[in-house]
Amino acid sequence: MYLNYRILMRTRVITLLLSAMFLLVYFALYQQLRFDQEENNKFTKFYRNNTLSQHVSGQKLGKTSKQYLQEIDYIPKKMQLYRRHLQKLQTDIKDEKFLVVAENLLNDTALLTTLNNSPWQLPSEWVNTKEIMPESVPQLGRLMYEMATRRITGADVGFKGSQLKATLFLEGDQRVAFKPQRYRRNEIISGSPYSGYDRHNGEIAAFHLGRILGFRRTPVAVGRRINLRQELKPVAKPRLLSTFVENGNNSCFYGECYYCRSNLSACADGSIMEGVMILWLPNSWPLKVHRPHPWRRTYKQNKTAQWQYDTQFCDKVRRVPLYSSGRLLLDIIDTSVLDYLIGNADRHLFETFLGKQDSIMLILDNGKSFGNPEIDEITILAPLYQCCMVRDSTWKRLQALAEGNLSSLLKILLEYDPVSSILTDQHYNSVERRLLGVIIVIKKCIEKHSEEIVLITEAD
Repeated sequence: MYLNYRILMRTRVITLLLSAMFLLVYFALYQQLRFDQEENNKFTKFYRNNTLSQHVSGQKLGKTSKQYLQEIDYIPKKMQLYRRHLQKLQTDIKDEKFLVVAENLLNDTALLTTLNNSPWQLPSEWVNTKEIMPESVPQLGRLMYEMATRRITGADVGFKGSQLKATLFLEGDQRVAFKPQRYRRNEIISGSPYSGYDRHNGEIAAFHLGRILGFRRTPVAVGRRINLRQELKPVAKPRLLSTFVENGNNSCFYGECYYCRSNLSACADGSIMEGVMILWLPNSWPLKVHRPHPWRRTYKQNKTAQWQYDTQFCDKVRRVPLYSSGRLLLDIIDTSVLDYLIGNADRHLFETFLGKQDSIMLILDNGKSFGNPEIDEITILAPLYQCCMVRDSTWKRLQALAEGNLSSLLKILLEYDPVSSILTDQHYNSVERRLLGVIIVIKKCIEKHSEEIVLITEAD
């Protein structure tokens, strides 16, 4: 009798435990499904109400990217802009040395030089261990135009990562990464500083802002509107083609990535999809991935990283052989300045050139930027204010960009992109405000330690 009672009790306990486990699994699945449904509803509403029409500007179903730009007189209009912008720079910029820099940036962006050879040979001529492109690149405007108009000859799913992207091949066998538009320009991303999907316009703005700062460590990025049905689907590989779905009259795809799901597809306006084309670096310059970034976040609400509470963290980083000498720590600090200006708090790893001594830190994956213009995430600057050191050249450039020069020049350069306008006035204002914050941080470091210690001059 007692034995039967014990067996009965054990059976009940096991039943209760199994029931509890079932409920937990059910609850977790319910939460995930609810999240997916909320995201799906959000994007369904987005495409139903907005359909991206404010940026497609009437591109017709039968038009390719190049035909569309020809139809709207893209090149003649940009030449008219160029003359006006050149005059504005000469009127607004008082620093003669920086005026020369600004004029060169404008010329390289706006003017379409004639090329004797394939534009895809240019990156191989530009790249070295210290930069992706030289300070003066008169062929850049032509290269970006070719990226925005060249015939697409192949398409496949993107390389590894958490965000949706596609790998495209342009006529002449040039590989590019394509990130589709996910948000309207004026949509504000709430939540954590790394929330949301990649912003394609953020990639474009980050490329030009890096040029303005003099870093030149970000691959060329240019906007493009692709006719999916005419330009991409006919040359897509089966594994990418299998991820295409229809949302009403809109063509969508979800690709392959960590967070890619069919109900979270990126959708076009009809068949016209806006996105960013990011130039693939030459195969002769393979990359080495370094993870984690020393100032990586935990991405967990209830857990902080060591750098967030350890006031001596930079001293510990300096003792790591990788950062104890050479350029990498200064590159990380410069990159934190760029990331703060664009609002990118998602720098969890970084790349250098494989097998190259004293290689630069490349500035890749800048899509988690320009999400919320009202928030200045000061912790992005932790490498700067914890190490209290920065290149003297960076400090001089930041000072030259003060008093409106940064946002004004950035806005001018971005007007030449085929999918402009790229940023809202709110975002331009946030860049100016954050620039002031960077300058204040450096000044405080100088007051505490002196210019000799804080400002680092490197040998060429």
